[in-house]
Amino acid sequence: RIRSSSPLTPARPPPSGPTSGRIGIRGVHASVRLSFTKPSLAAKLPTMSSTVADLFDAMAATYDDLEPWYEHFYARLHAILRAELGQAPPGGRALDAGCGTGFQSAILTDLGWTTHGIDLSAGLLAVARQRLPKAGLAQASVEALPFHDACFDAVVCCGSTLSFVDDPARA
Repeated sequence: RIRSSSPLTPARPPPSGPTSGRIGIRGVHASVRLSFTKPSLAAKLPTMSSTVADLFDAMAATYDDLEPWYEHFYARLHAILRAELGQAPPGGRALDAGCGTGFQSAILTDLGWTTHGIDLSAGLLAVARQRLPKAGLAQASVEALPFHDACFDAVVCCGSTLSFVDDPARA
C-alpha cells in the first residue's frame, strides 16, 4: 500500500515480449529495457546506476516518511544493529553501505563508531549530511567502494540496498 502522499506512482504493465516500460516517480521517468534471455551489457551499468540514483533523488525529501509496517521493520532492524554491533571499540570505524538518509548511520554514530556512508543518490546524501554533519559520506556504488580493503571494523548494509545493484555478489 502506498500513501497518497507518496512520490511513487504505479507503473504501466509491461508489454509482452522482452520487458520494457517506464519506471516512474512523479516527474522522473526512465526508460528501461530488460531481457530474460540476453545478458546485460557492461556499457549499460552506469545507466542503471544513474537511473536508480535519479529515482531515489526524487524521493529524498520524503524518504524518511515511513509506512507503518516499515516503522516496525526498522525498529527490529535497529534493535539488531545495537545488539550485534554494540558500543564501538576505541577508534572503531563503520561503513553504512547504501546509507540513504543516514537512518542507520545515526545509530552507528550513537554507538560511538566513526561513521562513513556511501550511496548512489546525491539527494539522499544531502539529507544524511544534514542529519550527520561529521560523518564521512560519499556518492558511490556498493559494487565499487571508494575505500581500501579492510579499513572498517564493521560494515552494515540494511534495507533494500542490494535490490538495486546489478551484481549483489560483487557488492
